[in-house]
Amino acid sequence: MGRPPGPRPLPHPRNKAAILAPLIPPGRDGGDALAIRGGKESFFNLARLHYDRPSLTVCKDIRNGQGGLLHPEHNRYIGLHELTRIGSIPDEYDWGTSKYRQVWNRVGNSVPPLFMRAVASTIRDQILAPARQQTATT
Repeated sequence: MGRPPGPRPLPHPRNKAAILAPLIPPGRDGGDALAIRGGKESFFNLARLHYDRPSLTVCKDIRNGQGGLLHPEHNRYIGLHELTRIGSIPDEYDWGTSKYRQVWNRVGNSVPPLFMRAVASTIRDQILAPARQQTATT
């Protein structure tokens, strides 16, 4: 089976998010965009990425109208390739026929592989290796 050939369509914000997206500057979120324009303080988990800053956390759910990560320049959500790169998932990983929302959910629920490698290396070097040395000398 596998993924159908060709790129998947990129989702665009709808409803309130479609109105709010063009107002959000890079590195800011929907609440900031409303506050800058004199609107009431509110929480939006809709944020625009910034090319020169780390990404915000990829949350488990993407809610059209309330949440998601926007491309730094275009008024669209980030694509699956961009999303999996943020999650440090290898480019070769095949998501099969999974829909955008399903992939988003999986990336949001996962521990990024490069982060886990750093955690595991630290445990190996700082805890396990000294314990082995101590055991070997006793």
